Amino acid sequence: MPRERARDPNQPSATGEGYPWDLHSLAVQHIQRLELAEARQALAAMIPHIRSLSPASARAASHLAHELIGQARCLLGEASTDGADRLARWKEAAAFSTAQDGPAVAAVFQAAVFRTLQPYRGARSNPLVGRARAFIEQNYSRKLSLHHVADFLNVSRNYLSSLFRKECRCTITEYIHQNRVRRAEALLLGGTCTVSEVAYQVGYQNYRDFYRNFVRHAKSSPTDFRRTRAERRLQGPAAQA
Repeated sequence: MPRERARDPNQPSATGEGYPWDLHSLAVQHIQRLELAEARQALAAMIPHIRSLSPASARAASHLAHELIGQARCLLGEASTDGADRLARWKEAAAFSTAQDGPAVAAVFQAAVFRTLQPYRGARSNPLVGRARAFIEQNYSRKLSLHHVADFLNVSRNYLSSLFRKECRCTITEYIHQNRVRRAEALLLGGTCTVSEVAYQVGYQNYRDFYRNFVRHAKSSPTDFRRTRAERRLQGPAAQA
């Protein structure tokens, strides 16, 4: 029986043996959910594995690591096109392509991770919550629900609902109503629309829902709110003191 030939340690494994595939996948999952602290940990844990790779394996790993950084930036919504940013990205790509061994690839990867996640260090909330709030504030006048927000952000409804409630102390549905009522108050103070027109403009399909939510959040009916504020303006600063 022929003897199996030993594999040359300088040749990369056909399956990428030694490359931290599990940590690579875990980092992507965390970044997709904008769990940046967890993503940072997974990326940092990849560095010792990459550092220990043989030169041949390291060259292949450099392409995967560079691709991972690009994917992270895409998921984080980074799309800067100014000259300084393009030059920095070009230099980074060149550094990945010319790294010859594990330590060199690990050093380039570590620097790229730092540049990618540093702007988010110390953020008090998950960026996903900020994106959800921005989407709601821009689309409050349309048909809107947890389903629409989760689909836009490409995350599960349960995950987004739990995260949003934890950080904002209210549900996404409540936040939608709060935004609509604030906009309705501004329109009512403008005095050019009927109450029914205001209800439609801020996203309510029927007056009953608008009335119920306005009373709940503004502690007044829409008509009383408009009348009371109009009377205060007529009476002057003394009445508002």
